[in-house]
Order: sequence, then structure tokens, then C-alpha cells
Amino acid sequence: MTARLTAWSRWTALLETREAATSLALCRILTGFTLIHGLFRMGSSGAWSAVWVDAAHGGVLGLASPWLGWLHPGTRAETARVMAVAACGAVLMTVGLCTRLGILLAWLGARALSTSIVIGPQTSDFVLFNLLLPLACSGCGRSLSLDSLLFRRSHEVMAWPRYVLIGQMTLMYWASGVQKISSGWIPGGSLDAVWYILQWTHWLKRPISIEALAPWYWVTRLLTLGTWLLENSAPLLLLAFWYRHTRERPGRARAWFNRLDVRSIYVASALLMHIGIWATLEVGEFLGYCTAYAVCCYTPCEWRRVFTALPFKKRRVVTAA
Repeated sequence: MTARLTAWSRWTALLETREAATSLALCRILTGFTLIHGLFRMGSSGAWSAVWVDAAHGGVLGLASPWLGWLHPGTRAETARVMAVAACGAVLMTVGLCTRLGILLAWLGARALSTSIVIGPQTSDFVLFNLLLPLACSGCGRSLSLDSLLFRRSHEVMAWPRYVLIGQMTLMYWASGVQKISSGWIPGGSLDAVWYILQWTHWLKRPISIEALAPWYWVTRLLTLGTWLLENSAPLLLLAFWYRHTRERPGRARAWFNRLDVRSIYVASALLMHIGIWATLEVGEFLGYCTAYAVCCYTPCEWRRVFTALPFKKRRVVTAA
């Protein structure tokens, strides 16, 4: 009974932890900026009228009938208004003005647009929606924001929304990994998944001829294996965080994890994977949203040390006596 009470008290103490809002604020800024970039790309390319406008009003496809269909009936004018709502919310959350309202507007507009696509939303859209809900509950506008300057609120917030985002990131990678069960992905199989993906022209940013790709077949096999291992080892990320949280306890595995900083190795590997995907494939705003997740893997104290080490710190002005 005592052991159960001790475990429960540790769990409640973890959930009651408070910290500066820096990490969540950086996540908020990256998420908002990425959404702005995505909307700008859709608007400037003209793709919005083909994808989000109903075929009856000049679009390419008919629209689905989601539960937010009342907000986005499919005409060009209504689609432009919904895009404006999402853009307004994204700008507000990026600069941190009326932050929670901005996050809710961004979610409402982006959700109405995404779920209306008859062929289904992009994966990056689901990542966005998963980011917005914890951010709306987090108090992320209390740092690096206009709200913090105008209202002089405490910069401390509850730490659990950041833990939720770390858990979402882990689950996202692990769920993606366990679904890769074909012989093209699993070690011992052909490991040719990336090889074939790079020949799907509807995903490629630039065409790649099979003649130019052939000498690099062995590299694509290594990339396939690396992606499979990275995603299926995602639970190690949670273990790394737990070992960092309990670093004062004994244990060789704990000491090894903290000495190598397994957390940073995993995060850097994931970002390198996403940069490679971004450079070759058209997958929406996936890189930006995954980077927003990555910044949550570091505590506000760690980000403060990074900011302190930047070369453009304020210099003292010495006046003559």
C-alpha cells in the first residue's frame, strides 16, 4: 500500500510541476508560422480553388460533408472567408496576441478546410490538429508574446501540456513504425520501400530518372532501414525522458542514457529524416509541425541557456564619468 501511495504521489507531483512557458511558446510560434506558410502556398499557387472549392462552384472535386460543413459550404467566397479565419488565427498565435482565441480560430478554420476534402486530409493536417489542442490548454502565450508584454502575467505555466506533446510525438513515430510491416520495410526483407517511393512521380518535388537513381540503390536501402529503426524505437524517447527526470537514481542504463543524451540523438535523427523527406517529396507542412514537436523535448532552462549563448546579446553601455 505504501509503495502504491509513493508511486501516486510521484505521479501527482509530476503533473503539478510548473515551469517557464518558453518551450511551449517556441512550439506555438513554429506551429503558427508553419500554418501561415501553408495557407500562403495554397493561396499564391491557386491550389485552394481547386482543392477547397466545391466542383459545383468551379473546383475540381466535390466536397465531403463534415460536421463543420456549415462553416464551409464550398463557394469561392465562403472558402476565402474560412481561409481568412485560419490565417487570422495563425497570425494571432504566432505573435501571441489574444493567444488562446488565435489558436481556436486557427483550429476552426484549418479543420473546416481540411475535413471538407473528399479524398481526405493530409497527414500534416492531423499533426497540426494534435498540436493545437494542447497548446490551447497550455498558457503558451505567457512567453515570447505580445500578451506577456501587455498584461504582465506570470511566465510560469503547468508543465503537463509539454509532456502531452512529447507523448504525442512518441506515439506518432511509433504508430507509423508498427504499420510498416511489408517486406519492403522490415529488416531481413528487400528494404526497397524508399527506392519505390522515389519513383512515385505524384509525390516527388522534382522528377528523378531511374537511371540517375540506380547507382544509389544501396543508399535507399540504408534509408529504409534507418527510418524503420527510428520509428519503431520511439518508446526509447520516453525512457530517455524518464531517465533524465530521475537522473539522481542509480543504474547503469540510466547513466548511459544520460551520458549519451539519447533524447538529443533521437530528436536530431528525426529532424534529419524530415529534412530529407522535405527536400525530395511533397508532403505539405510536415517538417514545420514536427519541428514544433521537437522544441518541446527541451526544457525552458535549456532554451534559456541557448538564448544566453547567442552571439547577439545586449552589450553594456559604459558612460564616461
